[in-house]
Amino acid sequence: MNKFLPFFFFFLLKAGYGQNMPVITPLNPNQAEISKYASMPLGTFTGIPQISIPLYNIETPNFNFPLSMSYHAGGNKVDALASDVGLGWSLQTIPSITRSVNGIEDEHAQGFFNNWNYAWGSGETFLDYYQTDFDSYSAKLFRAFAYNNPYTTDLGPDVFYYNLPGESGRFMYDRSSNQFITFPKSNIKIIKIQNGFTSESLSFKIIATDGTIFIFDIHEKGFEIFNQNAGREITTSWKPSVMMSANQKDSITFEYNDEYYDNPVLIPEKKTFSDEYGGEGHYQETLIASPWTQFVRHNLKVISKINFKNGYVVFTKNSSVREDLVKKEITNMVVDPKGYSLNNVKIFNKNDFLIKQFDFKYKYISNSLITMAKPEGKWMLLTSIEEKPNSQNGNALVYYFSYNENNVPSSRRSYGKDYWGLYNGVENNEKLLPTVVFQGGNYDGANRDVNPYLSTFAILKEIKYPTGGSTEYDFESNMIDFDSSYLPPTFSKDENSNTYVGGLRIKEVRNYSDVFSLPTTRLKYKYTKSYASKKSSGLLFNDNFFPDIPEGVQNLVATLKWLGYDFFLQNAPAPYFYNAVVIKSNPTVQGVDFSQTNAIGYENVIVERDSLGVTSGYTEYKYSVSQNVYSQQRHQSGNTLKMVAFNQGEADWGNLLQTNIYKKKANDHVLVQKKNNLYDDGSGLGGVLFTEFRKKIVNNLTFLNENFDPISADVIYNHVNGYHYSAYENFEDLVNDKIYTKDEYTVYVANTFKKNLLSEETVDFFNNDSIAVKTNYFYNNYNQLIRKKSKNSSGKLQSVVTKHPLDIDINSASQAELALIEKNVIDIPIESASYIERNSNQEERLSLLKTQYNVWPQNLVLPGVVQSSKGADNLENRVVYNNYDSYGNVEEVSKENGTHIIYLWGYNKQYPIAKLENAVRSAVLANLSGHNTLEGYTETDIVQIENLRSSLVDAMITTYAYKPLVGVISVTDPKGYKVSYEYDQFNRLKTTRDKDNNILSNTEYNYKDILPPLEIKISSSQNKAIAGDMLTFTAVPASGSGNYSFKWTVSNKNLNQVFTTTTGSLNITSTTAHEPGFTVICEVKDITTQDFAVSYPVKVELFKMMEVPDIFQEQKGRIFNLGEQVVLRINSNNIINGSGQYEFTWEKQVQNYSIHTSSASAVAYTIDQYCCPYFGVLCKIKDLVTGQEVFKTINVTDIAGCP
Repeated sequence: MNKFLPFFFFFLLKAGYGQNMPVITPLNPNQAEISKYASMPLGTFTGIPQISIPLYNIETPNFNFPLSMSYHAGGNKVDALASDVGLGWSLQTIPSITRSVNGIEDEHAQGFFNNWNYAWGSGETFLDYYQTDFDSYSAKLFRAFAYNNPYTTDLGPDVFYYNLPGESGRFMYDRSSNQFITFPKSNIKIIKIQNGFTSESLSFKIIATDGTIFIFDIHEKGFEIFNQNAGREITTSWKPSVMMSANQKDSITFEYNDEYYDNPVLIPEKKTFSDEYGGEGHYQETLIASPWTQFVRHNLKVISKINFKNGYVVFTKNSSVREDLVKKEITNMVVDPKGYSLNNVKIFNKNDFLIKQFDFKYKYISNSLITMAKPEGKWMLLTSIEEKPNSQNGNALVYYFSYNENNVPSSRRSYGKDYWGLYNGVENNEKLLPTVVFQGGNYDGANRDVNPYLSTFAILKEIKYPTGGSTEYDFESNMIDFDSSYLPPTFSKDENSNTYVGGLRIKEVRNYSDVFSLPTTRLKYKYTKSYASKKSSGLLFNDNFFPDIPEGVQNLVATLKWLGYDFFLQNAPAPYFYNAVVIKSNPTVQGVDFSQTNAIGYENVIVERDSLGVTSGYTEYKYSVSQNVYSQQRHQSGNTLKMVAFNQGEADWGNLLQTNIYKKKANDHVLVQKKNNLYDDGSGLGGVLFTEFRKKIVNNLTFLNENFDPISADVIYNHVNGYHYSAYENFEDLVNDKIYTKDEYTVYVANTFKKNLLSEETVDFFNNDSIAVKTNYFYNNYNQLIRKKSKNSSGKLQSVVTKHPLDIDINSASQAELALIEKNVIDIPIESASYIERNSNQEERLSLLKTQYNVWPQNLVLPGVVQSSKGADNLENRVVYNNYDSYGNVEEVSKENGTHIIYLWGYNKQYPIAKLENAVRSAVLANLSGHNTLEGYTETDIVQIENLRSSLVDAMITTYAYKPLVGVISVTDPKGYKVSYEYDQFNRLKTTRDKDNNILSNTEYNYKDILPPLEIKISSSQNKAIAGDMLTFTAVPASGSGNYSFKWTVSNKNLNQVFTTTTGSLNITSTTAHEPGFTVICEVKDITTQDFAVSYPVKVELFKMMEVPDIFQEQKGRIFNLGEQVVLRINSNNIINGSGQYEFTWEKQVQNYSIHTSSASAVAYTIDQYCCPYFGVLCKIKDLVTGQEVFKTINVTDIAGCP
């Protein structure tokens, strides 16, 4: 018996009301990470596996709200800051809305909500003029753009990303319909709540298709950067305060804590090159924007508590501030961050009884060659999730996580990253601008190529489960075919194979049942055009992803005339330019990227499977791929311009077209099943009107002066953007309201989309024969499935037709059906009919099932009658719902003219506490006392309810008792036979007992006490040495069994030595072959568990032995008298080899023995009587880095005047 007994009934009702009596038998997924899931499902198409750890399901009468941890394995960027649950991890199931601002934020007074394209206050939009007389009004429009720097006219809507339980996507505001449109198309309702024009004035209400209401009115702030000296705080995301059921009788509320920190952001570099007029081929830098760092303040709302019926969840933070958060230094003060990692999650019932507890453990990694890493040189990794028992007995159930911790970047500000921001190890990059070759010149920039050996930095390698099993992951860099035409000429390519591009994909997954076994399953992934091919099937979503493209145009050649002194700089005539090329350090498509999809998808993916080392075959997946759609426009020179991309190709991005299953047979593979999917074109769903960025608008126009001579578009462009190359400060004087060309301003429509599956055909092959089964799918105008047609086993076409509330004719809909539509409860089926196709394509109805809804008190819209019929017969009532309580729980239900069943509810009206069959409400109330309605009775009245067994002798009464949020603890049947249920320290069903306490069943959960992943740290007795030194390396394993073997690798460019030891110690004597230095790595293997770990490398710097010249005596050969000084020195410039850091100890060896230690290489001694007739001096030269010591001596003679 399942421990979650009470919840089955609610799932039954939510699934639909059948014609039979309902048998109520109580049975027992921070901002940067969540946005990665917003627009593209993870899976085989992108090569990113779905990795999640379930924590707890919040179950109420109307909600099943899972709490889980999700990991995104697409690769970690160098500048990535971990969420509060670790790098790559997120509490994915917490609802949220984030956004990307396009121009001005929409809620601004001049933003898209309020003032889109109302350029001159007449109430007429640009679209009006675009569709009528463009020539007459274009200058006015562009004049408005010139004056709008930076916040007057918004050219396009912001892009919002929503994440709800079970659904995610994007939405944008459409001014023509004054409503939000979703991408992909969804039937959710999005309503803006706005009181004013500030960021805090905007909130959202989202109504899901089951009527669930989400109120997003908790604002999370971020910082929008304009330039090095300007920026402002705006709302970047919204969190919900509450989610309510459609009947508003059930809710889940959310509480938050405030956190903040300042994150240093490296602002991208930008350089512009262009040909000088009259100097073709001589590109010059005309605009240089150097990189700079801006501290961006993040004001976060971090989940602290979730409240729900019968319980609550508490999220507790660690008490200490995270080590990876920087302190912002301001003049004469330091601003400490206030950001914390999640410590634990605790689930309580309403009685404050602890149901479950999960503890989270972390560690920080940094570059092993940096001994004292700063916060920006640390990355926080989640190492374990521990489910604690609710008593002192028993061990925790632990998930352990291990990562690739080799080759860690020096800092999040490191320039060693590829085009996509992943680590490539080129730490000596002095800039981020890439190397670019273009017509007439080139720019020698940074190495931004992908390094497949380093891009897996900090990626997840293994999960160990509480059962003792584990999963291992191998990742690799994405690749595309070398022949892909959209690669720029400067991008690194391998003509013999494929080309590496950004991000990671899964290479192999291995599942183990325990530490000693072979993999129970092994999945190997190939992303090639066929099983035998080596060519990648990958396609980049954006085809001009790379930065070596012109600013808004491809090789624009402007036909310019010298227009005189007045049109250029006032001080002197300036050359003007063409073929402008802008190089940017961030490889983004020109314009706004309206999706957050993975950069690459694969048209063909092959997954090989084996079990315990035996290969069974492979499955081939074929997907639709389509690159981004760009607006196409022409300059008067005739060159085609690729402008802003609106990701229209996303509709065809990743739809599964075909699945082929091959079985291994001898040395070949045989096709055993093929499945083909066909989709519609997704058209006709509407869209959002966009306009282009203003710099693109002006850059694509040729203006005339009053003599109808063309004015350089570059001049206008520079004027608009603040670079006043023109002497005219007044845009109207410059343009003079005369336009040379038409339709150079582009209007875009970003179409919403949804590709529906039209047909699915499965062909099974066997014995030189095949059987095909095809299913066709049909949809209404709201993309809801309304008909499913397929062949049955007799070869006849059979259909199932389903109606939803939106399929009902609005003129004939009942009050209840209209209420369902109003509440957006539109996904429930209200009518279902099955048909079979007879002769002449005529359909014959086999059955019909219909649910009639009523509007009950408290404005509850719930089923009243379930009707059914066979064949063409009229509908007949089958089940009648006689009454509900005020929470929507059924109180009385009956078959038509049949038996009635009464339900009593308790525990905050969440669980049924009694079922009375063959009883009516009036009789039950007559035999109970204390309340006028059945709703008044709860679990506290169980004794009185039990007494009904004797007063209602014809009724069959079953009663239930519960431990809330755990499960039923006893069931007493109509005969009075009681069965009890016991739970273990993790609230899992353990023992079932009869009325005499005899054990009926007992469940043992064979969870193993597993060890955390093995880790090892090594240290050296010295990190700087000379040849001949004895060095000791010590390895300290952690988390293992204690029974280890050690493999040591000592290497540099000259040698590669391997040693094995049974202890964690290695002694080696350095030689000249180890110069100028070497690294030591230790691999430890746990002989008991077969686990292994590899240490960070330890680097030893080796110097040659220093050679020291003799002590030099000044005025050597002269006679020294008493009282005179003699100066002795060692010329440090003549010391050969060594580190250059020395200490000198001088010792005067006479009767008045003295030692003088100094960093100075010279010493002066006064001659006295104790020096007679001569004295000796000893100098010890010590290399402060290597510790080498050299001794030199000298005797000072020729002393006169001795007694």
